[in-house]
Amino acid sequence: VMVPLPDCASGEWGPVKATRLFGLQPITHTDALVFAGREVDLKFRMTRPLTDFMATLHRNGYEEKRLNKYVSHRVEDDTVTFSLTFPEEGQFGMDIYTREVNALNAANPQLNTPTEKHLLTHCCKYLINSSKRN
Repeated sequence: VMVPLPDCASGEWGPVKATRLFGLQPITHTDALVFAGREVDLKFRMTRPLTDFMATLHRNGYEEKRLNKYVSHRVEDDTVTFSLTFPEEGQFGMDIYTREVNALNAANPQLNTPTEKHLLTHCCKYLINSSKRN
């Protein structure tokens, strides 16, 4: 059965863009397609200082806001871990955003609120198939 891909940011799938633009190297998932159970951790190594990570989960028929609670991240030393749980089986897309530490908006410091997606740069995206069988 052909289904449309989740509505993620435009561009290539997988972590290649993250490595090219931000020096963010995948530790656990080097391919664009991830097969997962009901939860999965994606880990990356930072080769330069990054800040304000954000990840969004997408699924056809769901509002992005409803999926926010299913994705989180943590930073330990030079490792960033994105932890996802899935509300049900199926196909999900995940967008990752970040920015470099020195990329603050010096001209407009009031714009430096870290949780604003439009102030961050799209880093990469994954297509994740969640299934009890995985």
